Amino acid sequence: MRYHRLTLSLIVCLTLVIKMNSQCVPPAADNCDETPVLCSLDGVNGYTCMNTDYSNPTGCSPLCPTGAVAHNTSWWAFVTDGGNVCVTITFSNCTVNGTGVEFGIWGDCNCGQSIFCDRNCNGPGKKTACGNLEPCKTYYLFVDGCTGDVCNFTINTSGGSAPMLPPLGNLTGPTSLCKNACNVKYSIDLLGGGACAPAWQWTLDGVEIPDQYNKDIFLDFPDEGDFTLCVTAIIGNPQSGFICDQEGPKCLNIRVNDKKIHKDIRNICYSDLPYNWNGIIIDSAGEYTLQFKESTSCCLIDSIVRFNFIYNDSVGCKSSNYIEGKVFLDQNKDNLFNSGESYLKDYLIVSTPANYATFSQLNGYTLRVKPFALNQIKIFLQNPNKTVAVPVDYNINVNNTYGKFNGSFDFAIQSDDYIDFESQLHCSRARSGRNMFVTLRVNNVGTITSAPEFITLEYPQNWILNKSFTTPTSHIGNLIKWTKLSILSPQSYQNIILEFFVPPGLSLGNKFEFIGFVNHSFDIPIQNNSSKCIDSIRGSYDPNDKQASLQQIQFVEGEYKDLIYTIRFQNTGNDTAFDIHIRDTIPLTLDPTTIRVVNASHLYKLEMPKLREFVVHFKNILLPDSTTDRIGSNGFVQLAIKPKNTLEVGSQIFNTASIYFDFNEPVRTNTAFSQIVKNITQNEDEANLFNIYPNPFKEEIIVQLTNNNPKVIDQAEIIDLDGNLILESKVNSKLFHLKLPAHHSGAYILILKSKGKIILNKRLIKE
Repeated sequence: MRYHRLTLSLIVCLTLVIKMNSQCVPPAADNCDETPVLCSLDGVNGYTCMNTDYSNPTGCSPLCPTGAVAHNTSWWAFVTDGGNVCVTITFSNCTVNGTGVEFGIWGDCNCGQSIFCDRNCNGPGKKTACGNLEPCKTYYLFVDGCTGDVCNFTINTSGGSAPMLPPLGNLTGPTSLCKNACNVKYSIDLLGGGACAPAWQWTLDGVEIPDQYNKDIFLDFPDEGDFTLCVTAIIGNPQSGFICDQEGPKCLNIRVNDKKIHKDIRNICYSDLPYNWNGIIIDSAGEYTLQFKESTSCCLIDSIVRFNFIYNDSVGCKSSNYIEGKVFLDQNKDNLFNSGESYLKDYLIVSTPANYATFSQLNGYTLRVKPFALNQIKIFLQNPNKTVAVPVDYNINVNNTYGKFNGSFDFAIQSDDYIDFESQLHCSRARSGRNMFVTLRVNNVGTITSAPEFITLEYPQNWILNKSFTTPTSHIGNLIKWTKLSILSPQSYQNIILEFFVPPGLSLGNKFEFIGFVNHSFDIPIQNNSSKCIDSIRGSYDPNDKQASLQQIQFVEGEYKDLIYTIRFQNTGNDTAFDIHIRDTIPLTLDPTTIRVVNASHLYKLEMPKLREFVVHFKNILLPDSTTDRIGSNGFVQLAIKPKNTLEVGSQIFNTASIYFDFNEPVRTNTAFSQIVKNITQNEDEANLFNIYPNPFKEEIIVQLTNNNPKVIDQAEIIDLDGNLILESKVNSKLFHLKLPAHHSGAYILILKSKGKIILNKRLIKE
């Protein structure tokens, strides 16, 4: 049911006359929807009367779900505190036919919910109706004479005391809308939840909204202006005006604004003129407006586009110097793109000396080159230890000819087949006593289509899992496991999204940790199987920020591991954000050729117009504003990039991003800071020093000290949660196995020692 605000110029007065059988108290009604509501069943316990002696076929048709016809129906309505309720009717002295009465209980006047109905006509006797009733809900008891019989009867009841209506919670829904908005949801509930099921009476600007008696309502707003929406909880029958109790009203002020405005700038090549824009012929530069209706919200939108005419643009008109080519997975290693082979995206290609850059897409790439110069075209591999590019580069002498440089500059990516799954974790901001979200993403960065054997997530003690949007296989303690997983082709991924409740009472700054893990028996390398999210409890916060996974980076000679940057953003405006893009000027301390996106909340496209000028585009993201949808107004992207391998101890890395919401001024994030140190003084790097898998395990675990781990482990122990020593083993290598086949399933603790000193303790789960 949709409700539109109307301007009424006619006042209609109605007088309701309720015809009742007044020979008994409380009197019965002739019609279900005119029935006075008894505030408990005590009002009819011991009730003695005679059913109507005139024709009144107002019972349901059929009278019972199994049949029968109404003749002279009497109605009573009642509410209770719920639970098991029984109604017994004893009848005698039946005249007309002597066949007795039919009776029952309905949950509504539309005959859609039968609680009990007895249509048997066997003369005088006794009948009992029992049912498990909802608290606060109105039910309807009827008595009808078999083929018009008139009988004396007595009603006795058990259970069914008067209900108590809790206070109202908050009325929720958007308070700022656009003209013509449709299907807008508003909700109300009772404090503390509970099973009470009252009727809900909704009004808009004081006018009752017809046929709306539920706690959720969906409205249309065809006109702009200010509106007041109110709701009242009622125990009783608001249609007939008989009310036992009510709470409210709770109200919400709603502002409906004029149509939305979406602005854009488009570059049109002179060669494409005249240009047809949805029926409007563009033949001169300038600003044009077209109105359309948004499919999701029904809002009217004025699309205002400034058209510029251009001559030379590498992507638009492609009339300056550029090359084209493909990046593909060369499965048969013949250096040719064959049927069945797939394009690869997000590979960085750079042309020097101008340092033009681009990322490959699923239809190839286009890259600018410098005229009057010898250009080197080079591709940067996402996994240079496992893959090679054929050729390694191209060297072309570009002359003064504008436009596309002749030739096809394809890169065939070749590799031995291998399985490599990578886990990445993102945590939304955590506030004590609130819900927060975790996204565990598994990327297939190998060359074989396969499915992980299992994925696990370990979360902080005493936190509560509200929901996992991917059903887990097991949930033991604070460890969640999934085994029924999607088959992933190379470069594809699977997201597991979870909602947690943060325990109340945690102090600001209290640190917490999530650990994600993906396992496959033949996965190489294993260093990227584990990922962590380490953060702290927040109070108020800037919703647009940038975080570095490490503030202290262990000095190494050679290549550094990935540094993960998380950029979070939220639309705190008053309208939908159509397009968002994030710009990041990569500092000289980071290697721009190693950058890649490892996790994101929405579909994205990468650009790098010039080396070190990195852009993430979220085109048509349609991100709602925070007042309309607090959860949905958030987004994030996670970037992996390596520090330059020449950085020495003491080197500092600063990085800031700019977030653009449509055509608004950019929002600058905080500056993320990292430093190269000789010795890690905190435990934040622990996950990168040890690889322990699988966890959960069946009989055996593998412990590996990574190459940059300076520690020497000489003893390993496994104890149970009571502190009993289960296994003790001497260690003399950086990779060793521990077997625990004979013990029960459950939780254990792994302890690693060096010269008697505990270096690590880790919780394990045995299946």
